[in-house]
Amino acid sequence: GFQLVQSQIALGSGGFFGQGLGESKQKLFFLPAAYTDFIFSIAGEEFGFVGCVFLLGVYIFIFFQGLKILKWVNDKFNFYLGWGSLFILTFQALVNMAVVVGIFPTKGLPLPFISYGGSSLLSSFILLGLFLKTTKEVIEE
Repeated sequence: GFQLVQSQIALGSGGFFGQGLGESKQKLFFLPAAYTDFIFSIAGEEFGFVGCVFLLGVYIFIFFQGLKILKWVNDKFNFYLGWGSLFILTFQALVNMAVVVGIFPTKGLPLPFISYGGSSLLSSFILLGLFLKTTKEVIEE
């Protein structure tokens, strides 16, 4: 639909290095939900392909670092709780990015820690807190 087309226009106009911080044109009433569900396309317009790859790399880094920590957790319950919270955070980010570039159909899924909205930020921090709680024994050692 319309949101996807505007999102792809934003991503395409970003180019390789982007237009610069705060220089996005699509967030000025062209792209609905620019600060919530489609913040990745605005990041792509302002920071370009390099910024998109960096943001994707941050989520992949969080996932693999979390897996490295989780392999030291001995308790099964804590392991699965940590795995679930880590998976939800990173999967939600990947689905949001896939929606923005047009791989998946449009969903109302925010980008964790980045999208505007109190409930999204709160749930992301709750999931992060659950993960950190499950790995507390590993971190203390």
